[in-house]
Amino acid sequence: MKKFFSFFAFAILCYFNTLQVQAQTITVCHTDGFDYGYSLDGTYRDYSILKLNNPNNFGPAGACPYDINVVPLNDISATGIAAAGCNIIDMGVPWAASGYDVSNYTEAQLQALKTWSDASINNVIIAYQGGIDPLSDATYDSGNYGNVNPNGFTPFGESIFLNGNFGSTGSFNQGGSYQGYFWQFDPNDGVIVQDGDGNPTGILDCSNGNVYFADVDLVTENGGLTSSSSITSNTDIFWANLMCGLSDLVTYGTAATDACSFNFSCDFADATADCDGDGVPNGTDSDPGDPCLPAQLEGYTGFDASNMTWASVDCDGDGDTNGAEVTAGSDPYCATSTVANPISCDPCVPDPNALACPTGDFDGDGVANDTDTDPSDPCIPVQTEGYTGFDISNAIWTAADCDGDGDTNGAEVTAGSSPYCDQSTVSNPSGTCLCNAGSAAPQFGN
Repeated sequence: MKKFFSFFAFAILCYFNTLQVQAQTITVCHTDGFDYGYSLDGTYRDYSILKLNNPNNFGPAGACPYDINVVPLNDISATGIAAAGCNIIDMGVPWAASGYDVSNYTEAQLQALKTWSDASINNVIIAYQGGIDPLSDATYDSGNYGNVNPNGFTPFGESIFLNGNFGSTGSFNQGGSYQGYFWQFDPNDGVIVQDGDGNPTGILDCSNGNVYFADVDLVTENGGLTSSSSITSNTDIFWANLMCGLSDLVTYGTAATDACSFNFSCDFADATADCDGDGVPNGTDSDPGDPCLPAQLEGYTGFDASNMTWASVDCDGDGDTNGAEVTAGSDPYCATSTVANPISCDPCVPDPNALACPTGDFDGDGVANDTDTDPSDPCIPVQTEGYTGFDISNAIWTAADCDGDGDTNGAEVTAGSSPYCDQSTVSNPSGTCLCNAGSAAPQFGN
């Protein structure tokens, strides 16, 4: 028998050990050719792929819990992008003959990339130098030389990428001879990296989640990417944290109103964390990236108002963001409570005994509305003689005649008779309906 139970326990253990949580697969597409070695598989960046494919870095047992599938994007069209299953597209640097900051993509290719990116915040492009401007509705120009090393995060960049799954990122250098920085860009977007003089060199496009670098050599072996599959240098850590954060955006960013409010700094794989700020831990949240799921009732206050993801969305659909409602004192989970009209939607406010208040007692019979079989009838449920759980101050209860003796409940209480016995009346308060002393069975008269 002991052998049987030992074998059974071993079998159960083996079974549960096979129930590994399957990692989300993120497909990273890269353009190929006419890029002088700066595509993801090019001469100056090919170790990036080794780092992404190292299971110690990315995968179920890695620092970042995503499997990364790196594929070439040979057909840059809507059909080609869909066929490749791209989640993230690294555009490389397809230089034109006229200079480092001019794109060699065709208009049709650029339009296909922009249309794909604009379709969803989950479709992310990493672009460099001349490939940036056609992807944005604003003007980006990185044609200025003069980057000053070292580069590092801006305060905004620190808040989302400094301490990622691969640790804290220190300063890193921009390599190569181009040494560019942005001198024109969309002020509504978020500058995440700057050079030693404070010039912007890396930007997060808030509208679509794209990441733009003024110079590709911020993330190449020229700039400090190491020639191995390990994550060791500051450039390695920056690149790995960036790719892990963008994988989070692809997976959990659907509900985000913009990429700059997405909680990049949160570990979505941590079951105890609350990445969307809705007060429900990731491990039990039906969608740990959607602050409005699970849906909550009016009056809910378990949220984290300091969470940018939660504050930026509109859970009740009244046109005001959650954060604006908290500031105004309105209810972010009630559509009739708005910034302009911050009324309370709590059914127990201002009247704790309102019929809609589940914990209140609308009819004054001493039974809460949510358990009362008829919360508006003070005589239901039926009570026996001697019951005193009623609320004498409740006008509905005092006006009723629960024992049918012709005297209201309120009058009987005043006279000292029982409002639950028709033999005990205002004129005969000593009458009783009990069969005998101590009996709980009601005995109404004829």
